[in-house]
Formats: sequence, structure tokens, C-alpha cells
Amino acid sequence: MTLTRHFRAVSLDLWFTTLTYEGASDLKWQEERLKSLSNMIRGRDGERVPDPELWLAMRRIRSHVPGSAGRMDGFEPGEFVRRVAEEVGGTLAVSPSQASRAFSAAGLNEHPPGVNPEVGPFIRTLTERGVPVISVTNTARLEETWRSFLDSRGVPPFRTIVTSCEVGRWKPDPEIFREASRRLSVRPEEILHVGDRWDLDVKGALSAGCGAVLYRGRWPLYPPDEVPDTPVPPTLPHGVRVIDRLAEVLDSPVWEISPGN
Repeated sequence: MTLTRHFRAVSLDLWFTTLTYEGASDLKWQEERLKSLSNMIRGRDGERVPDPELWLAMRRIRSHVPGSAGRMDGFEPGEFVRRVAEEVGGTLAVSPSQASRAFSAAGLNEHPPGVNPEVGPFIRTLTERGVPVISVTNTARLEETWRSFLDSRGVPPFRTIVTSCEVGRWKPDPEIFREASRRLSVRPEEILHVGDRWDLDVKGALSAGCGAVLYRGRWPLYPPDEVPDTPVPPTLPHGVRVIDRLAEVLDSPVWEISPGN
């Protein structure tokens, strides 16, 4: 079959492509974030703000952002902490940069997600070929937080990690993919994005002009209440593949991945 596209970079989704987590993890992370807020915010009297008050402030802020549906992954961590402090009429007991880093990291090492064993060999193979591998992800954690975590787990480094909380847009918004294009200095159509969600990864990538692959290798590990309800269409758009192993990206008959044109 004749090659139809040539890609110069590959993007991996983070959740259920690079990493996985258990159903209870999200609640544990929220508890650690609450502890982090309690350590960083002081009330009008200089004392700690009661946890229930901080918790309600977090919920109010998340619910008042248009289109957020209660999400945190559209907030820069330090900005979110600042808003919580403002909401409770308090002040920060640390610097804005310290608040950002601490809130970003809260709970990650205490309750670490699992690393997909396919990711290391995949990144190394492409890096050896001179092809940059990046991540485009909806996340409430900073790029530097993820870099530190992945490095501590022996994962080869991504060229860049484009996070929704720092870009201020989340998948499927095409702007987060365009930001990846700008960072790599390649056209969107030269990036092949691989992710587990049809609604977020495939549709988002295609809307930006990128190539798209639906990866279902980690689907069996979805927490019961996290299974996506967006069906995969019976007829795939031209050039889109569904794969069960990341290595299948490397031997597609319909595209080529290499650093040159």
C-alpha cells in the first residue's frame, strides 16, 4: 500500500496511554491537595483555614468556570491556590511559585500511577531514529512535575509535555495540539497523536490537522466509573488506526515516521 502521510513527531496521551491509575486514586489525590492547601493558606486571623471551608471553596471555583464541568486540568496550579485563598478571604503563606509546585505535586508520589511498560521501548526507538516524542495531556499538574515523576520511574524523557493546566485549553480543543506544533516547530499535520480516548484524543487531534491513532491497550485497566462512553464509529476516518500495542505505530503501512521530509 502506498504511504499516505509522513510524520516528523509523535505525541502520546498521558492517562491510559503512558500512565494508569486505580479508581480510588482520584479521591486520594484530592485529599492530598486539600492537605497542601491547608499548609499554604492562612485565614484572616493568621490561623489555618478549616478543611471543610477549603473543600467547599475548591468546589465553588471549579464549578464556576464556563465549560469546565468541575475540571481542575484547565487551571495553572498556583493560580488555583490563589483563587482558593481569595475565596476564603485568606492569604498565601508561601510564594506563588512554591504554591504552584507544591499543589502540582500533591499526592503524586504518595499515590503514584502505574507506568505502561510499552512506553519506554517506544520512546527509545523513536528517539534513536531522531523523531521527537512529546506528550499532550489533560492534567492539573505542571510539566516539571511530570518530568520529575517519569524520570524517577526510568521513563525516557519526552521532548516536551504540553499540559492543559499551563496552556489553559484541554483536549479536544485543537489549540492544545497547535501549542505542541509551535513548540516543535513542525506543522500540525506532521504530528501523529496516540491516545486512548476517541472523543478527546482522536477528534481533538484531527480537528487540529494532526494524525490520530486510537490506542486501546490499557482499556482493560480503566476504573469501572471512568470508562469512556463515546463509541468508536464503525467506519474510521481516513488514516486513523485502532491499535492494541504502541509498537504498531512503528510499522503502519499507511504512514512513515522519520525526522526528515
